[in-house]
Amino acid sequence: MARHRSRPMTTPVLFAATILIWGTTWIAIAAQVGAVPVAVSVFYRFALAGVLMLAVLAALDRLRSPAVWRFVVVQALCLFCLNFLGLYTATSLVPSGLVSVIFSLASIFNAVNARIFFGDRISRQTVLAGALGVAGLACLFWPDIDITAGASTLRGIGWAVLGTLIFSWGNMASRQNTHLGITPMTANAWGMGIGALCLLAAGGHTI
Repeated sequence: MARHRSRPMTTPVLFAATILIWGTTWIAIAAQVGAVPVAVSVFYRFALAGVLMLAVLAALDRLRSPAVWRFVVVQALCLFCLNFLGLYTATSLVPSGLVSVIFSLASIFNAVNARIFFGDRISRQTVLAGALGVAGLACLFWPDIDITAGASTLRGIGWAVLGTLIFSWGNMASRQNTHLGITPMTANAWGMGIGALCLLAAGGHTI
């Protein structure tokens, strides 16, 4: 009987998936920012996503409890709670194009944090690629960036940088979870739920 080998995902498919997921997230953020408090918007986003992911994993009999919870909690706070509070707040103060440009610094933050937490070497290619990415997005969104740098704009930039840095810390926690044998699906499903609960606890009176 011939064996059927699963075809590995190619680089173009992974690249297209990344563009689709991260490209549309800025549309969702811009659409949600408004009269509703930021914590409420983020809570509903991850409460719904967390419930859906946990339900799907349970239906597929793939729902597992992490053997170690501490880095799942760190990932939850950094990827599904605090970072989005920063990015949503930034989007309420400055154009989303500018926020997306600042968020492209994540590749550089990831390289630095991987060096700090895991001892990885920062290659010249990583620095060059990150710099080119930031420069390319800056050129693309220059009409949004070329605005008067008032106090509100500076606060927005600060929130965007903080949200991006926290996101990078979440990536480090995700990497540690993988080292501990916790799959990304498991960590993300539980992390979204934990992140939503943290938002509910912090701003329950507004939800």
